[in-house]
Amino acid sequence: MLRYAVFVCIALATIVTPQVCLGVASIHGKIGSETYVYVNAVGNDQGNGSTRTANVTGDYSIGNLPGNRWYIISDGLQKFYLAEGEDKEVNQAPGFPLAYDITYGPDCIKSKKAGQTFIPNAEYLEHIATTNAFNPVQITCRVYKDGPGGELVWDGGSRGTGNLNWWAVWVVNPPGSVKLIPGKRYYVEFTSDSYFMIPKHDTNPYRDGMTYIVNELSNQMGAMTNTDLTMNIGCQKPDLSQEYYSHPAATTAWVGSVYQSYTAKGTSLRNVWFFLPWDFSQSYSRDNFIFSLHHYGGRANPIGAQIGPAKRASAGIDYSDGCGAVWDAGECPTVPGQQYIIKVTKTDGGFVAWYKTNDTSGNGDFFKDGQFVENATLVGKIIADAADQLPLNISNVSVTSLGTTGVRITWNTDVAAMSQVEYWTSASDHQHTLLDETLTTSHSVDLTRLLGNKTYYFRVKSYREGYVYAMTDGSHHFTTGCPGTIFGTVIDDTLQPVVGATITTSNGPFGSYSAITDNTGYYIIENVEPGTYDITASRDGLQTTHLENQFVPSCGFAVCDFTMPSMGEYVANGGFEAENTLSPPNIVGWPLLTWSTQPPSVHCEPPTFFADIHPRSGSCFLAKAGNWTAGNGFVGQSVRVQPGKTYRLTAHYRIYWMGTHPSYTVMMVLAADPTGYAGSDGYTKAWLVRSPYLTWSQQGVASPWLPVTVECTAQTDRITAWLMYYQTNGEWRIACWDDVYISRVVNSLPLAKAEPNGTRVAVKNLVVTASKAQLGDKLYVESANRTSGIQVYLGQFDSTVVEGDVVTVEGKLVNRDGERALEDCVVTKTGTTTPLTTLGLTASKLG
Repeated sequence: MLRYAVFVCIALATIVTPQVCLGVASIHGKIGSETYVYVNAVGNDQGNGSTRTANVTGDYSIGNLPGNRWYIISDGLQKFYLAEGEDKEVNQAPGFPLAYDITYGPDCIKSKKAGQTFIPNAEYLEHIATTNAFNPVQITCRVYKDGPGGELVWDGGSRGTGNLNWWAVWVVNPPGSVKLIPGKRYYVEFTSDSYFMIPKHDTNPYRDGMTYIVNELSNQMGAMTNTDLTMNIGCQKPDLSQEYYSHPAATTAWVGSVYQSYTAKGTSLRNVWFFLPWDFSQSYSRDNFIFSLHHYGGRANPIGAQIGPAKRASAGIDYSDGCGAVWDAGECPTVPGQQYIIKVTKTDGGFVAWYKTNDTSGNGDFFKDGQFVENATLVGKIIADAADQLPLNISNVSVTSLGTTGVRITWNTDVAAMSQVEYWTSASDHQHTLLDETLTTSHSVDLTRLLGNKTYYFRVKSYREGYVYAMTDGSHHFTTGCPGTIFGTVIDDTLQPVVGATITTSNGPFGSYSAITDNTGYYIIENVEPGTYDITASRDGLQTTHLENQFVPSCGFAVCDFTMPSMGEYVANGGFEAENTLSPPNIVGWPLLTWSTQPPSVHCEPPTFFADIHPRSGSCFLAKAGNWTAGNGFVGQSVRVQPGKTYRLTAHYRIYWMGTHPSYTVMMVLAADPTGYAGSDGYTKAWLVRSPYLTWSQQGVASPWLPVTVECTAQTDRITAWLMYYQTNGEWRIACWDDVYISRVVNSLPLAKAEPNGTRVAVKNLVVTASKAQLGDKLYVESANRTSGIQVYLGQFDSTVVEGDVVTVEGKLVNRDGERALEDCVVTKTGTTTPLTTLGLTASKLG
């Protein structure tokens, strides 16, 4: 596994010997997930220190350190004093240039294209690393702005990957050549001609980003908002210069010394790390490494005059570790543009070194036992203080407009710069606001959708090119107020619960709130900013109802019940926009649910569903996906109607299947029960009016959304709608439903137009007098006797529908352009007649 080293260097306040150091001290804190923390002596006269590995949450501790010393830790090169007997907490420095570090996830994404968004906290991209849990493949890595389809920032090329314990690393060479904007969102994408499997987490450990995966059939990217990939992205802080970076290793050798030259960009050497692991299979100590900086004398005589003090170091505790040292600012001054060389030896014998072969990057010269090695580089990293970074200072950080769910953060900078806030309630919950790229000296950022009665910590950040990336230390904090709650029940004028009604409040100081009623008509809105609101209940088929001046107290609640008069028949949650919230599944509006193996469930975007199946409308749809599992299911609800009236039940379906099995392995049926029987076994009744078995013949290609209808005459005041699916055993069988609605069959167009808006009607024997070819997004239809006409918007149209066709139109009545219209329609051709001259549209509407 690829791990990144953090070193601690002891710097003496006065010249002492180890024997004078009587007391011991310790440090602990949080650095980075599985990061190696090294303690090294400053000079050759100081003994070796200790090594520890931070755990997966980044926690570490190191004991038995000499007290009364100054220390430097390479994580941000923080400098601190450690007194005798003290146990000091040393945490990751603000802006530590590890932009993204997610360890192994419990699951994997299998694809030929996948990616992850991230927010860098430094100006320059350093490296990107990931691991593959599948067969070795070649993967290409690229970075884009914003997300999939954004502007290309860097093409890292192709790298080979092995198994789960072997990482592929794409290194930016030369260092500092890929510039980023700190705080801006970027997207790293992996592609391959073969399948790879990147481990992932589905618990959203990285709040600022999400995973994208490509659909194999459509080649379109879909977002997985709560998923993050196993990956490490390193960036370079603007006040530090990455002088050298070489990875991965290719060759190992037993050596007595190694040298690596580089060209300086910074002004002072600060940190060196090379992959010089202690090999527990060999009989040698892991101590007594010596690092020193020299002028580079060329390949014939590489080691020139030494610059600054040498540093003693110890290798890691096992074969996967490295070794390194840290210098204080100014100890090893360098001149940008000049060449230098790092010399590594060991006072008590040889050691193991890793170096990269076939390296033509021009990243410096490598010497093994004093001999130049062609096209090779020592695996590791060199960091220096950056040159020519202007200061950018933050002042006057304050919290204003503090509420229960939102707050405004303001601050000033001495130079016009960009604005961003990072905030958190716990160490695992950091997230950023979107970067405001407006250059200003007076900054203001609103935080919204916060939890009530919580303490948040935050740091403000400002960036401008050519200046040091400025941020506060994270000690600022605020506590949100105690929120209120709105809840209640919605019923219709027959005292029945209203399912799927949308409850919306007027705007408060941090936006509006909304909820959807469940199967009992109940809703609840939590974390509401205290204050006075107007509240609205709405749903197709019912009259919109308002409650005004409803007061929500702090830490209290407001009970807001609604009664909504009926406007017509309605299928509750026919678009499945109310997601599953209960286990076992309880699909809002569809209480009749029976299945044999696994239940169907509601799928909402993002992510894109398998086989590139998107909702027909809205954001969600109902689906049952089975892979080598047989099963069937039946989903139903009872709809209020008028006895003796004829109704048309319509639903939209999609089918997908893979493998070599015939298409009948996925079959679907739409059925209506005219008796209104609402038992869970209603799907078995012989009197059901059923559609034919719905199938799809194309293997590996999803059907389009197709309409299916059944008609029946209501025998009671209820009709029960049933959605059925049957799947035999095979590779990926998927049955999907969306946009289910019921319409009253009306004998004439004038009678249909007399119904109130929101009513769904079905009218037969209408004649198309203007087609989509003339009108674009609509049809115009008329009665055969030319007494009435109406515009028909949206929905699915038969491509063969032209002027003169006789059709049945089913849709919802609305007002459009000052006249009645039907929208969200299904238009079914039933015959042809002599084309009629359009009477209902003006010449201007026909173009």
